[in-house]
This record gives sequence, C-alpha cells and structure tokens, in this order.
Amino acid sequence: MSRSDRGAYRRHRRWMLAVDIAVGAGLVAAMIALAHIARADTDLGPFEDLFGSTGINAWTLGADSSLR
Repeated sequence: MSRSDRGAYRRHRRWMLAVDIAVGAGLVAAMIALAHIARADTDLGPFEDLFGSTGINAWTLGADSSLR
C-alpha cells in the first residue's frame, strides 16, 4: 500500500468516526428530549401520589392500614 493510499484510508476512517460521533450525539440528544417529554405526562403531584387520580373520596381503611 502506498503512502497516498494509507493517507486516504486514514482520512476515510477519521471521517467515518466523525459521522459516527455526530449521529450518536444526535440520538442521545433526541432520547433525552423525548424522555423529558414523556416524564412530564406521568409525573404526578404530591396529592395524586397520595390519593390517586380519583381524589380524596377513594381513600379507604384498607389503604390506610397498608401504609402502617
């Protein structure tokens, strides 16, 4: 393999590495953005954590005893 062939091969490998890094960084950024959006829909406030989505009327003695 001549010097010019090795140089071209190295340039090609360096370019492919740069493309791989750019694609990987883009995927990570997209996953972080989507995870933040998905979490916003499922993140319950303290009231919903305690009483659920039906509210305070759904509280029962069985639920109370399971907390002890």
